[in-house]
Amino acid sequence: MREYRLVVFDMDGTIISGLNSWQCLHRHFGVENLTNMRDYLEKKIDYSEFMRRDIKLWQPPPHIEEVRRILLDYELEPHAQYVIEKLLNWGLKVCIVSAGIDIRAKDLGEKLGIKCTVANGLKIDGNGYLTGEGILRVELLKKEKALERVAKSHGVKLSECVAVADSKFDKSFLSAAGLGVAYKPSQELVECADLVIEDLREILKVLREQF
Repeated sequence: MREYRLVVFDMDGTIISGLNSWQCLHRHFGVENLTNMRDYLEKKIDYSEFMRRDIKLWQPPPHIEEVRRILLDYELEPHAQYVIEKLLNWGLKVCIVSAGIDIRAKDLGEKLGIKCTVANGLKIDGNGYLTGEGILRVELLKKEKALERVAKSHGVKLSECVAVADSKFDKSFLSAAGLGVAYKPSQELVECADLVIEDLREILKVLREQF
């Protein structure tokens, strides 16, 4: 039986319910990014430019504390805290990898006892206002690259990793892991998943066998 040592969760839609980080901010500022998303998916722009265009939609440039208030108003998915506590108690390494924003990822990590969080950042000026530039750490369609870095930093093989996510954009993320778990997924993600679940506690049933 294969042994898993690291469980890597997507954040928005997997541990956190509702809109993702970027969507929360777009809704707050009354804007939409459909054109930006289309251009990125059609490879007309790279992900750094995609973030830059999204951030510049928020006018006038907000203070980072305003952004923080918006992003930290979230709710956990059912049983998320219980599942993560169990995994940590079993001695498994747990990490969050998200193309969302690090303000939310770090707060979530602190609440759940997850020390490793990797997400994108927002550059600010000397007065704390957004400059319009992002800090790229996780590309939406190349999340497996972040998974590779996290696995390497923990001394874990990709075959020993479990990746858990919900979105059609997470195909390569799940495919790169030893066990790809699709949580309440879109149909596109089902096709590349090793396991499809509707309840996060089902992860425990699979991993319990190695303890």
